[in-house]
Amino acid sequence: MALKTYPIYEAIRTGAEVPDDDDNVPADAVDKDAEAQATAAARRSAWENRRNTRPRGQLEPNMQGCLLLQALVALPTGNVPVLESLFAQPTDTLLAYAKSPIASHLLDKVLTSPAVPPKYRRKLYLGFVGRYAELADDRLGSRVADTVWDTADGYMREKIARSLIPDATTLANSQFGRFLSRRLDLHLLQRRPDEWRAAQIGVKHHFAHQKNRHPTPRPTTRPRARPRSASGARSARRRTRSTSCLRLPRRARRRRASGNRGV
Repeated sequence: MALKTYPIYEAIRTGAEVPDDDDNVPADAVDKDAEAQATAAARRSAWENRRNTRPRGQLEPNMQGCLLLQALVALPTGNVPVLESLFAQPTDTLLAYAKSPIASHLLDKVLTSPAVPPKYRRKLYLGFVGRYAELADDRLGSRVADTVWDTADGYMREKIARSLIPDATTLANSQFGRFLSRRLDLHLLQRRPDEWRAAQIGVKHHFAHQKNRHPTPRPTTRPRARPRSASGARSARRRTRSTSCLRLPRRARRRRASGNRGV
């Protein structure tokens, strides 16, 4: 019977005529009508709230537009206008796209699609230089940073890693940036760049194969040249005798000299 008062309440609130309380009408019918009106009003208010949640005039990423742009980017021909429009945006806008749960998929498609010319990927690599620390510190931006690292060549990898060296400590202490910091191994790049290139890029130094070899000992004395004639051989023997005599002590030299005279 409590729901019979709902039509009266609605009439008072809207200013309509108050319906007569007819006792001949069954209470169940009145209750059903009241429940139907309340359900319809609840549905209408929920729909209106859902329509007004997003204010009009703001160009925010949406799922349908992102899927359409991904399909256009993947086209072998005809994707240049979309790419030119995308990279005409400032770096702050691209950074906001990388942090968006919807628009970040478009950047992933640009980085991984074989239909995208390499010069556009290079624009994206260079556009984030100096902002990679901010990109890696975000929950979704760190995923884009991983995709950038996976698709970049050796030169761009070293350029990106060197741009992150001043922020190495900040990345190591970050909740999301620490994963990229471990992957890049920035401290190894600071201490031993050759080993970092061999581990991250696969480029070895020109003389890396000689670092573990033992150096060949240099001869301490020069080898004696062979005499070219008999006179040269006699003079060489004389020089040897004179030098050997000079090396002997004085008493030994006297004994040797006296022995030669006796003979």
